[in-house]
Amino acid sequence: MILLLQFRTDQSGWHELKVVYEASGLPYNEFFVLNPISDKVSDQDINSAIDKAKAVVIGGSGEFGFEVYKLKPKLVSTFEKFLKKVEKPIKRLVEENKKYVFGMCFGHQLIAHFLGGKVEYDEKGSATGIFPIILTKEGKKSKIFNSGLENPFNAVLGHRVSVIKAPKGAVLLAKREGGSINQAFQYGERTFTTQFHPELDYKELMYRLSLYPEYIKTEVKEKPVHAHKVLRNFFKLVKGEI
Repeated sequence: MILLLQFRTDQSGWHELKVVYEASGLPYNEFFVLNPISDKVSDQDINSAIDKAKAVVIGGSGEFGFEVYKLKPKLVSTFEKFLKKVEKPIKRLVEENKKYVFGMCFGHQLIAHFLGGKVEYDEKGSATGIFPIILTKEGKKSKIFNSGLENPFNAVLGHRVSVIKAPKGAVLLAKREGGSINQAFQYGERTFTTQFHPELDYKELMYRLSLYPEYIKTEVKEKPVHAHKVLRNFFKLVKGEI
C-alpha cells in the first residue's frame, strides 16, 4: 500500500491524487488516502496507516500552511493543533528510516520543521510558475535525480513559504537556479523532499492555479517540465526497479 497523506479539503485534493497516481505506474487500489486535517482522523489513525504502508507520500497544502503566522493570524491556533497531531507520526516515520517517504511542497516544509529546521513565510523567495532547478553534488548522485534528468531541469513552483534553514542531517540535493531557496533534501536513505511540485506539468499547473488564483502575480508562460521524472524515479525505487 502507498499512503498519501493529504492536507487539502477542496478540489485540489482529488487533483493531487490523480497526478501522483499517474506518476506512480501502480494500480489504483494500491493507494490509500488519509487526511489528517479532518477532526475524525487521530494521531493513532495516522500511525496505523503508516505502519501498514510500503511507502508514504506527504502532499501539499490547500487552505493553509506556515503562512498563517504572517497572513492569517485567526487560523494560527487551528494550524498549531494540526501540527501537534501530525508531528509525532511524521517525525517517527522519518527517523525510523524503515519506509520510503516523499514529501512535496508542504510535505517538504513539514518534515524540515519537525526535524528542527526553520520554515517561514518568504515573500522574496516565493514563486509561481516553471523555473530551472540545479542539482548539487549530492543531488547528482541521488537515485531519484540521476536517472534520466538533466541538470538544470525545469520544475513547477508554487509556494509562499520556504525552508529558510535546513535541519541538522539534511542533505541538500537541489536549489533554485540563481537563488538560494532549498528545493530538495534527503534524510537518511529513504526520505526525499522537494519544495517544487514533481507531480505537475504545465497543463496540471494551470488547472491547480485555477483553484488558487491568488498565487498568480504574473503570466505563467508555457515551458517543458522535467521534474515529473523525480517522482517517477521515487516510485521505481519503491518497486525496486532502480
